[in-house]
Amino acid sequence: MFRCLRRLAHWRDIQIVVLNNAFGNIANAAGGARVSGLELSLTARPADHLALNGSFAYQHAYLKESDPNLGAIGGERLPNVPRVTGGLNADYTFSQIAIRPSVGATLRYVSSRDSSFDGSARPQYALPAYASIDLRSSINLNVSAPISVQLYVHNLLDRRGQMSALLTEFGTARVSILQPRTIGVLATATF
Repeated sequence: MFRCLRRLAHWRDIQIVVLNNAFGNIANAAGGARVSGLELSLTARPADHLALNGSFAYQHAYLKESDPNLGAIGGERLPNVPRVTGGLNADYTFSQIAIRPSVGATLRYVSSRDSSFDGSARPQYALPAYASIDLRSSINLNVSAPISVQLYVHNLLDRRGQMSALLTEFGTARVSILQPRTIGVLATATF
């Protein structure tokens, strides 16, 4: 299955974090913003036991008018908005009997972005692009009630992807970091 969406949105009364006299507050951008982009997703089953999913998104999100209160120039990209994101999923189920073992992997990518407008009183902080890989393996039991046990590893390579700059007042950046490598077991039962 293939799906493609093109988006175009006019965002009125967009609220942006600004810095006034060393204090952060929220202000409306005078002319609003415009967001256009493209989303693609593809789902395929090239073999009976293999499922593949892919997604890609491109977005061009920018301020429509200059706003001195925000330190922004018309046409400047909105803070914390990546230009490109994408993901790939692959899952393989070994059999269709009562015990169905499966393995899977997910790759995610987020492109670079800035934490504020170039002329903002808030210090500028560049958030670099990052990618992460997740792995999973599960056993599904179809007994009287379906039971599933999954072993997973999130962020396999332990990347320290910077997701967003929460606040950059007084020259200090407080950044939200991607969850570190996490290994776990998930058990579910339906009844």
